[in-house]
Formats: sequence, C-alpha cells, structure tokens
Amino acid sequence: MSQVPRILVDVLKNRNTLIFIGFLFLTKASCVINANMGSVYLTSELGFPKERLSFINVVLGPLEIITTLLSSYFAADRPFAVLWKMTLFQIFINSYMVLYVLQNFPTSTELQTDADVWHLAIIKMLVDLAENVQFVIMFAIVSKVVDKRITGMHITLLASLINQTSFAHKFYIYELVERFGLFVP
Repeated sequence: MSQVPRILVDVLKNRNTLIFIGFLFLTKASCVINANMGSVYLTSELGFPKERLSFINVVLGPLEIITTLLSSYFAADRPFAVLWKMTLFQIFINSYMVLYVLQNFPTSTELQTDADVWHLAIIKMLVDLAENVQFVIMFAIVSKVVDKRITGMHITLLASLINQTSFAHKFYIYELVERFGLFVP
C-alpha cells in the first residue's frame, strides 16, 4: 500500500499517459451528456416507453459480446489508430443523438411512428456498440503500456484515471444542459 503514491507519481510523470488521459478527457463530453441524460430525457420528457428502451438494450446484449471480440481482433496491431477513429465516430454519433434525434423525436406516444422508433433504435445501437468498442480498445492500450513488474497496481491506477475522464464531466454537464437547454424540443 505504501507504494501506491510512488506508482501514481510514476504514472503521472509519463508524458504519453498524460496525453492519452487528456485526449480521453477532452473527447468524452458528448458521450457523458448522451449517456447520463439522453435516456432520462427520452423516457421522461418525450414519453418513450421504458419497456421499449429496455427491449432495445436486451437485443443489443449479444451484439455487444460480438463487437467485443471483433474490436479486440481489429485493434490488436494498432489500438491507438483504431481508438482515434472510434472516438471521432463516437463524438459524431453521440452528438447526432443529442442534437438531432432527441430534438426531433415526437413528444407523445401517439405521434411516434415505427420509423421514429427504428431510427432511435439504430442510433442507440451505434452509440452503445461504439462505446463498447472504445472501452475494449482503451483497456487494450492500458495492457500494452503497463509496467509488467507491477501490473496489478498499474492497471488499477490507469483504469481509475480512465474512469475519471468520464466522471469528471458530471460536475458541470447538468448545469450546461440546464443553462443552454440542449433538450428543449
């Protein structure tokens, strides 16, 4: 336990690790807005049935397992390049979900057509699968850069830093959404 501060200092002195953590922090805002507020707004404000949203998530379960296997295969040689592309795609698809789909989704159940539900389901599927792929690739990168002598502690610290790249946005996201009214139809 006394080695934890020294290992943390060692991790934070590594320039590449800081660039990686900074990149993740800067690119996670759209993901955090959609993940934390998108489904709440969809079910509470737009009246989308929670049962339908749960069904979409159940259907995505097997697809997420498959994408985990595929992403680890495709990112094996060049995880940083795949992470970069996946992050750009994730920013685009999360922004599209928040700024277009939720803004234009019908506000009552009677007005929601099958096309609206399918459009939402496809975009939600792309969002979830992109998040799953990015998660697998991030930890593939962590596994590549850890110090093999102290792998367990190193992975724990890097994983904590990676999780903080998403969590840190929660301190201001709710105020941002409230102030700018991103979810006002």
